[in-house]
Order: sequence, then C-alpha cells, then structure tokens
Amino acid sequence: LTLNGLTIRGGGISINPGLLRLSAVGGATRRIGAGINEGGFDRNIYAGKIGIGRESKSYFDFLFVRTRDIPSKFHPLEPDSVIVPDSAQVGTKIQYEETPQENLVVGISTSLKLFADALTMNTEFNGSAYTRDMNSPELHVDNIPSFAGDIFTPRLSSSADFASSTNIHLRLSRVTLKAGYRYVGPGYNSLGVASLISDLREYMWGTSVRFPSWSAGATVTRQNDNLLSQKLHTTVRNAFG
Repeated sequence: LTLNGLTIRGGGISINPGLLRLSAVGGATRRIGAGINEGGFDRNIYAGKIGIGRESKSYFDFLFVRTRDIPSKFHPLEPDSVIVPDSAQVGTKIQYEETPQENLVVGISTSLKLFADALTMNTEFNGSAYTRDMNSPELHVDNIPSFAGDIFTPRLSSSADFASSTNIHLRLSRVTLKAGYRYVGPGYNSLGVASLISDLREYMWGTSVRFPSWSAGATVTRQNDNLLSQKLHTTVRNAFG
C-alpha cells in the first residue's frame, strides 16, 4: 500500500542495530529527455522507515513516501492537440499532455506474533495526500498547521484518504485458520506503488486441515467497490476456493 513494485534509479540504506530498524531510499522512478516531441516529466521519490523489532518476530514501523514530479521538464503541446478538460478538471488549466503530480503517504506497519508464533497478526494503515495537477491553484485552509503546508501544498486538484490492511493467522497442530480485511479509500493514491486499485473493501476467510498424507483447505473472499455510495451501482465479487 505504500512502496512496492517500482524500479528506482538512486540509492538506499538499511541498517538494523539491535532492535532498531532504519531504512531510507531516494532516486528517480522516471527520467524524460529533452526531445522536442516529448511531453513527459521527471519523477523523484524519497522514502524512509523507522521501527523497532525484527521481521522474524514482532515489529512496529513508521514509514513515509514522498513523490514529486518536476514541472520544469514539461514540453507544451501544440494548440490543436491540447486536451479539453472534463468535468473532473474544473478550475484546472490543462497545458500539457500529462499534469505534474505530487504525493505524500505516511503510515504504520506492524506484525505481532504470540504463543510461539502460533498466532500472527499483520496490520498496515496509511494516510495519503495526492495532487493530480501541481499547476492548479493553492488552497488556503486555516486549520492546517504551517509545517504541514511546507511538506505538502494542498491545491484545487488535491485529495486525501486512507487505506488499511489486516490479516490474522492461527496455526494449530493440524488446523490453520485465517481472516483478513482490506480497505482502500476512493481518494487514496500512492505514486510509490506500481499498481493499486482504490475504492475497495475486501473480506477474506480461510481454513486448512493437514493429515500425514493429504490436506484440505477452503477460502472465501468478498470484495465490493462504491464505498461512498456515489455510483449508480455497486460491484460485488465473491470468490470460493
């Protein structure tokens, strides 16, 4: 939900002195040249993690991802190829084939293992602030602290939302029970993730039974969208295995 599936040209470091977990990475996920017909941009990303514990045991991590496009690398389109704004782009002056974006994601990731690792619970919770067009006008909100505005500038095309994921595994001598819940808000966006479906709620249940020479298992998953009930229809997917 935070940083996954991207190739970054840059550098990183990860150290684990004792129970302390420290990681940082920075670089470019996209570099565009200066060709006349290119309408792309450069995208830089910086991420970090501070935590305590060990991956093989229990741990608690605080993490963040900061992604920002560089508007100075844009190349304007010819007048007859400018995209006409749609209803979702009211107030945004479209000048380029692609708009420069920025994104800030902060969150926590935890793993708790109990009873000699028989019970495991993994949780991730993230908040996201995302701007679709950095050229859109700034928003001046009184209740936002000044230091927050220095980290991320809210604009007319900005949105904020959260995402969470939790799964629990209970492993007994012959039986394993598992359950999971995943929520990705309609406005959640992480430019540090290569592919992410938003507007999603998912429940999962499963069990398996093991015998000396064979085993049997069953899983049930229910997924739906339209979390804010703003669409005419809700898509529900049920999977049985």
